[in-house]
Amino acid sequence: MLLTALTCLALAGPAFTAAQDEGGGREAVARKPGRAEYDALVEEYETTRAELREASREEEDRELRKRLRAELKELPVVFYARFSVLADQGVGLALVWMIDNTDKTDVPRSERPAHKLALFERLIAEHVGAEWFDEAVDQMLREQRDLGEEKVEALAQRVIEADASADTKAHTMYRLGELLSGSTDDAVRKRGLGWYDRLVAVHPDHELAQMASGVLFELKHLQIGMEAPDIVGVDLDGVEFKLSDYRGKVVMLDFWGDW
Repeated sequence: MLLTALTCLALAGPAFTAAQDEGGGREAVARKPGRAEYDALVEEYETTRAELREASREEEDRELRKRLRAELKELPVVFYARFSVLADQGVGLALVWMIDNTDKTDVPRSERPAHKLALFERLIAEHVGAEWFDEAVDQMLREQRDLGEEKVEALAQRVIEADASADTKAHTMYRLGELLSGSTDDAVRKRGLGWYDRLVAVHPDHELAQMASGVLFELKHLQIGMEAPDIVGVDLDGVEFKLSDYRGKVVMLDFWGDW
């Protein structure tokens, strides 16, 4: 029966690898799980979920269809436990998955923000130097609605002050600037611009700093109601002119190119 088979599949993940010894027996190998095990578990979860969805759509028996849908709803809870085991074995990306899927588990809604915050704090404490940590930062900012801007910014500040790579620090500053500068609150927007400014000052040669410079110019000089930057050009007769020469008049600018 598909329902039973998928349940067994979800529950049967191995906690460690094993190797053949010289005597023909099997003994546990203390090899630490890593990205490969994480990717395999993610693929297993996605495959199982897709199969359950398909089965529930095709099942004609009402009771079986109901059970399949219940199984589908319970699936994140089952896999959450397996990702938790992987996280305890040192696979930090498993914590990112757990945060992303907390809302699908049986964690009470009122406790979810604190639960996610604790997982983020564990991520920073145990894995901030990992090469994949940008993924954790992106997840952090996606949780703004649950955690609030202030807590997200405080967590990001800890990443920047911790022993993270220069790339991760630059990524965190850029994403903070991106998040906060779009706020309708002037104080929050100002903090966002400040993160862009800090990125440009601390990592001037980084690609993200160059992008931040462009965003800063746009936000500071190219918003509706602001005075347009002066433009210098040459007319069809070869006479130089400036946009400011036409101050007080209606001017239409037509930007075009030929490739």
